[in-house]
Amino acid sequence: MSYTVDDINYRVTLDALTTEVDLSGLTGLVDSSNNSIVTTTGGDQGGDAGNQKLYTLHHPYVFRNSGTLTITPDDEQLFTENTDQRDNYQDFRLENGSTTTIAGETVASYGTYYSVATWLRINRATNDTYRVQKAIVFVHRGAALDWRGGVATGGAVVNIDGGSSSDAVKNISNATWVGRNTNQFSLRFAVQNYTATNFTIIYNRLVDGRSNTNTFGYTAINSLLEGGSGQAYENYSGTVQYSTWTRSRALRTFLNNSFGMNLPVSVFGSNKTQQGGVIKVNKSALLKVVDVSRTALTGVQMAVKAYDNGDRIDYKNQPSATSGETSNYTNQTTISDILGTTDSAGEFLFTKQLKEYTCRDRVTFFSYDTGGFTGAFTAGDDINVTTSNRTRKDGEFLYHDVAAKLVYFYRTRNLGLFYSSLDSMINLSQTGEVTFNDVTLDQNISNAVARFTDGGDDANPVGDVLALKYGKQLTTTQLNYGGLNQLDTTIFMLNDPFITESDPVTVAGYTKLGDVNKTYDSVQYYFEQNWQQEEVLVCNFISGFLDFGSNSVVLDGTQTTALSVSGTTYTLGVGSNRFVGDLKALSVTLINGATTSGLINSGGVLAYPDRQVVLTNLVVGSRLYVFDKTNNNVLFNELAIASTFTGFVASDGTDVDLLIRVRNASGAIKYKQFLTEATLTASGVSITVNQPLDQ
Repeated sequence: MSYTVDDINYRVTLDALTTEVDLSGLTGLVDSSNNSIVTTTGGDQGGDAGNQKLYTLHHPYVFRNSGTLTITPDDEQLFTENTDQRDNYQDFRLENGSTTTIAGETVASYGTYYSVATWLRINRATNDTYRVQKAIVFVHRGAALDWRGGVATGGAVVNIDGGSSSDAVKNISNATWVGRNTNQFSLRFAVQNYTATNFTIIYNRLVDGRSNTNTFGYTAINSLLEGGSGQAYENYSGTVQYSTWTRSRALRTFLNNSFGMNLPVSVFGSNKTQQGGVIKVNKSALLKVVDVSRTALTGVQMAVKAYDNGDRIDYKNQPSATSGETSNYTNQTTISDILGTTDSAGEFLFTKQLKEYTCRDRVTFFSYDTGGFTGAFTAGDDINVTTSNRTRKDGEFLYHDVAAKLVYFYRTRNLGLFYSSLDSMINLSQTGEVTFNDVTLDQNISNAVARFTDGGDDANPVGDVLALKYGKQLTTTQLNYGGLNQLDTTIFMLNDPFITESDPVTVAGYTKLGDVNKTYDSVQYYFEQNWQQEEVLVCNFISGFLDFGSNSVVLDGTQTTALSVSGTTYTLGVGSNRFVGDLKALSVTLINGATTSGLINSGGVLAYPDRQVVLTNLVVGSRLYVFDKTNNNVLFNELAIASTFTGFVASDGTDVDLLIRVRNASGAIKYKQFLTEATLTASGVSITVNQPLDQ
């Protein structure tokens, strides 16, 4: 038969190399005295599992699987009546080499559904934690558990073993464990290479024994999570109602996921073995950058700016950390920006530690009645009877051991350093009052919160993502926490509408900058090549000006390079031609003969360019005059040496009424006088001269 009954050790074992597709093989099992050890009745499940069969394994028998077994939650349930507590007497044990499939998954054309029926119910309860010997469930690291859908319930240790090279789990998906009590329950999950999918733990403590960095994969409801030694969590989220705490002596890290990335760290009790540990929480994100056509953008420079505005982290270390606690762990107060560049697929993947902190620092605050002394004492204070502090009654006093960083309450019959008894007072972090040998310690330390989201609200972003690429607009995107596992965000970058040269290689080859458009291209290229994660561009087109904001600009008529930068000063090599376009900056300076045909706003002072007067179709040798009609001043008195004359008139920003006269009567061939009027505006004036022959 497939099952072996051991009525000496009270075990029912599915034999190795045998396969059972359901629990029906348990029907009719008897012991050596022909006593029934299994009862089969209708199930106690309602709804879809209303026809479920219930297989009750009588006390004190337990179940072991050494072969291959399938249990379908909607059809059947195993219940162990056993109440005995014996070492290595687990009620449901999966042995090395066995395979157990919980078939609660239904795949159909219209979707995948998971059973909510209970397939395993264990009667025994124990207060022992973590240890394999006391467990009600044990999955050997050489076993294979494939649990898809369905609920299991029990009242003590569940130990899912495993290691770096062998996995005790093939799959845990949309499964639920419901604890029957919260008193020292532990579900020990030690498989390092596996992350569950929607594994829900209710009413119990989950001990995640994996020691490497993992995404989480669990949801804890009314439960307490205990992290493994050195464990760090990525994007930790879920719902839970118990406070978070750490216990370094047991090398455990306790997390509370009710606030997602905002982790409340509970105060410590008076039990001095509960020393402060360390919590490490990572955020992991895959950022994909595309253009409007969803084409991946390679080489985009990325910066995830951490929130550090006072709301982001308000964690305060708990009192009375030991020297070991403070020396082994760092206490970060800031979070650095996360930098990177998109790959050929337009992706930037990062995992970044948000914060690591101790749960206490070396500070103790205490006060008690006037029969003793009061004060606030820090790690550097030496508090003993040789100072001004008074003893009380039979020589009781407080002493701060500077080397050990601990505060002790001594009782001695003399004032020497010998004492008859000692109470360690290292755990002064309970909220409220604690009485120590008739001494009331007044403590007002509330739970701390380490916040990893803007404003301490998990619905708010975890950081501003800056994306920069030449030819694209500088993009700012808020990275929002999206649930379990990896943050996944697609960033769309729009074309920069002000770029006139799309090829950055061409821009890099500019030798001079003759107008505002080339200047914009060149400055944007320089900005990308020398980006310091600034959140605003160096310059932009605003109200008709190329505006450099708080930067300074120098126009240099002889500089041989197109652009040179020193601090916040941008020097443009503009050449001998007039610079075209309007500029605005903290200061604008023209040197080495540089001229401009545009407006200059230098620190709020507006300077107007010279206004241009152009006369064309001139007879060479003609005398030309240009008058200001308002005051009859001569602006130009020139002899035309070419058919075109160009002159510039200094301007205060107002239009000028001109009188233009051209005459050529001194040569062998004479021309009649040309006389006209015009208005010189900011855009200049151009006049075609008509000089008919004087016959």
